[in-house]
Amino acid sequence: MNLFGKYEAPDAVNLSPRQAVVFYQSGDSSRQAVATAHDIDTASGQVRLKPGRLMNFRALREHLESFTEPLPPIYPTERCVGVYQDRLAWWVPAGKRAFFWQTQEEAMNRFDRVPLACPALVLVKRGQNDLRIFALKENTRPVASTKLYHAPFYNLDDDGKMCTGTLQEASRKEKNLCEFWERFFFHSAFTHAGEGSLVRKGTYLDLVKKMATADVFPAQQLVPANRTFEQALMAK
Repeated sequence: MNLFGKYEAPDAVNLSPRQAVVFYQSGDSSRQAVATAHDIDTASGQVRLKPGRLMNFRALREHLESFTEPLPPIYPTERCVGVYQDRLAWWVPAGKRAFFWQTQEEAMNRFDRVPLACPALVLVKRGQNDLRIFALKENTRPVASTKLYHAPFYNLDDDGKMCTGTLQEASRKEKNLCEFWERFFFHSAFTHAGEGSLVRKGTYLDLVKKMATADVFPAQQLVPANRTFEQALMAK
């Protein structure tokens, strides 16, 4: 499955191959690497690389900085709903899920491993240990303009960022990043509430009680996150 699709430049942009960078890396555990820059010869009607020049870190950085505009986000598959720079976003359909509660509130701990009706979610993996989680009002695949809501769960701040504690970058070895981060969130212990409001009306305890008895999450209780899916995916 190709998550990255095909990039097509806007009609007003005339792009042609100018230079190629070739990376060489050792096959042993040292992972030593060098890079060479090659001018491109198209005189014969074919793209050919001219002899290369060894590049240092400064030259590599100048090449990266030449990209004044980033590639636009891509919305590739049913579950994987967005790829942008170092971000990967996917959605999780609504359904019943049990969580681990280890808070200082005895009333909340009573829901430990009790199945709760949850809204559909959007998970955005950014950088290393940065996971953002938002809720959807409807149980459908989001598009760029879809409005997001605060996920009604503990361990998330007002920007949807999950508290990952002392998690190491174990996901580097994972073949399926989506499954790894879903397991990490749904199997982690809820310990504290974030800064923002988790419910539109009433108390959060009342909402969790409703989630424990209802078949479908009460969408009218979701608090707007004041951003679209595209804004969450591209946010700095």
